[in-house]
Amino acid sequence: MEERKHAVLGASKAHRWMKCPPSARLEEKYEEEESKYADEGNLAHELAALELKKTYYNITDEEYNKELDLIKSNPLWKEEMIEYVKIYTDLVKELYEEEKANNEKAEIYIEEKVRFDHVAPEGFGTCDCGIVSNSRYIIVDLKYGKGVFVKADKNPQLILYALGFIKDKEETWGKNPVATYICQPRMRSQKITKYESANSNIKSWGTRIKKVAQVAFKGEGHLKGGEWCRFCKHRKNCYYSWY
Repeated sequence: MEERKHAVLGASKAHRWMKCPPSARLEEKYEEEESKYADEGNLAHELAALELKKTYYNITDEEYNKELDLIKSNPLWKEEMIEYVKIYTDLVKELYEEEKANNEKAEIYIEEKVRFDHVAPEGFGTCDCGIVSNSRYIIVDLKYGKGVFVKADKNPQLILYALGFIKDKEETWGKNPVATYICQPRMRSQKITKYESANSNIKSWGTRIKKVAQVAFKGEGHLKGGEWCRFCKHRKNCYYSWY
């Protein structure tokens, strides 16, 4: 989980630096904020990755049980996490099996480090799940929080992951459309949202955002307040912050 934190223009922060470019460099001045909710989300991601790797990466029972015991020893562990995470893993399995039915060589990537530095300087992030086949590029993201509803529709984090997969895999798999999913299992309604777009549209988005990313990487541009300030580490010292 550590590499999720290190990129200046990380995918998980894209919603913020796209709206307020200087925030990317301003946040570097601060230590990581401790948060029970973030730690709980990380734990859920570890469980989700373990369950999927057990199915698709052929880890041994011994390895699986050792990792599961470690996860359950965490003070934030709750048994309900198993059922919530299952909603996400069931979605991933359904999508992957559907692609495999059409092409048995379809590929699945779990907790994959994805680079999109052709769009954002030194940009990378850790994608919860990517599925690649000769029909689609699929990105699936788990959001364990329940306080803020996050939609897949034009979600910049997921689009950046898609751009990374396209850059890396297009020569083999072709210019296929993109489908992104966000699974937020603890929401009372609409636990899964989906966004679909043509390959060319995703690339056009990347071209448009490239200029903003270059400004953000230099720490330039104008501060702008909005709902994206919520998780910004600079928010308490920013005149423009909404929080």
